[in-house]
Amino acid sequence: MVNLAFNLVLMAVLLIWAARELNRDFTKGLCLALALFVLIPRSLRIETSGVIPELTFDRFLLGIIFLYWLKQDHRPIASVPFLRTLIFLAAANFISLIISTEHADSFKSFLSFIIEGLGFYIIISTSLTDEASIRKAIYAVCCSLFIVAIPGVIEKYTRINLVSLIMTTDLRPGDDRGVGRGIMSTYPHRILFGYAMAMGVPLALWLLSEAKARRQKIFRWTLLLLLVGACYFSVSRGAWLGMVVAIGGLSILGSKPLRKPIVIIACLAGFILVARPGVKDTIVNLASSSFQEDSIQGSSYQYRWKLWHVAWGEITKSPERFLFGYGGLSTESMDLSYYFERQAGGTTTLIGYTSWDNQYASDLIEFGFIGIAIEFLFYVGVLFALFGIWRGSQKIERGRIAAILSSCAVYLFAMSNVFIFSPQLKFLFWTVVALGMNMGRLQSEETEITEESPARGELSEEPVWV
Repeated sequence: MVNLAFNLVLMAVLLIWAARELNRDFTKGLCLALALFVLIPRSLRIETSGVIPELTFDRFLLGIIFLYWLKQDHRPIASVPFLRTLIFLAAANFISLIISTEHADSFKSFLSFIIEGLGFYIIISTSLTDEASIRKAIYAVCCSLFIVAIPGVIEKYTRINLVSLIMTTDLRPGDDRGVGRGIMSTYPHRILFGYAMAMGVPLALWLLSEAKARRQKIFRWTLLLLLVGACYFSVSRGAWLGMVVAIGGLSILGSKPLRKPIVIIACLAGFILVARPGVKDTIVNLASSSFQEDSIQGSSYQYRWKLWHVAWGEITKSPERFLFGYGGLSTESMDLSYYFERQAGGTTTLIGYTSWDNQYASDLIEFGFIGIAIEFLFYVGVLFALFGIWRGSQKIERGRIAAILSSCAVYLFAMSNVFIFSPQLKFLFWTVVALGMNMGRLQSEETEITEESPARGELSEEPVWV
């Protein structure tokens, strides 16, 4: 009862704070909201019977943002990048809902995509459209991840998760909060926490490269190092690899000011590996065990690949399942135990049910070939669009685009080896995609203004991307 009362009070205070800021200055209020979306876990909620979607903090906040957004002079919805692709994806998901084997769960999944995915993306894309607001949004997200990392580091050294002490937590079978194998902070699983930190690292690197004042540099170095350390403490091989790939990509695509902190980070990492052999041994042992079939890590690695076989075997049972799958979240209640040995790989303690540690394979079985094809079209389109924006940018501006591109790439890599059941991580992804696309639109408009003669009139509001 104490936790419940505290949850309700905390929820009310945060929502009132956000509403006041949105009322005073919508852009600043929206940046605050983005920070809260990344920070606050879905366990901050009002419990329902399960028939209707849960009344969570992020859903209340999104509703408040929507009401204030309606009163703003924002860009037209038709100008949102990839809008038609996302509408086609929503239509495919709706058909999957109609033929779903679990209509209640699939309905919740569909609403979640429409409101928390597409709706959220539209609001950010049409609101944070100028240079100053994009910078503020990136800074707000990074500060939020910094706040997430602090209790994570405390959890590492005290074995105490502060979040679980003050509010109800969502633990899934096999979670190991407080055991010492990994830290989670406000996130529902250590792997998802690790990926959140990995997504934040390239953004923090860009912020550091832009720092001018001494205080700015000190704070942003602290932010960056804390995110890197928290990612390591998550003990997630995928998150580690994602962070390394992101930093490597930035070292190639980033501007010269951005490469300097990367070199310093690399030198610090090398020094730690020499001074602390235990760190090196941990990394080497976990990496090598991934390819040993008789180890837990090896079984888990093989399990993620096997899920493609499972998904293909299920959708090829009938034409409608092949095209549109079994419906959103249908994998949560499928008995697929005959594909696996008992407790093999990611099998949960609920005998007969599996944890889908591969979001792409899960989407294939839930939404079929049509759904996954449109989804891939969107993800590949985002990467190509961001790369095109990077190519068209001036050298001094390329660092920010490269940081957003790297952050998106980390998320898309995460989907290949974990089920993304954290709304915080999804909000982070939609945010960086919207900000990246808006940076490209600003770049296009500046080019048009430069080339446009006075007689041509106002710029067109037609969408730049499909």
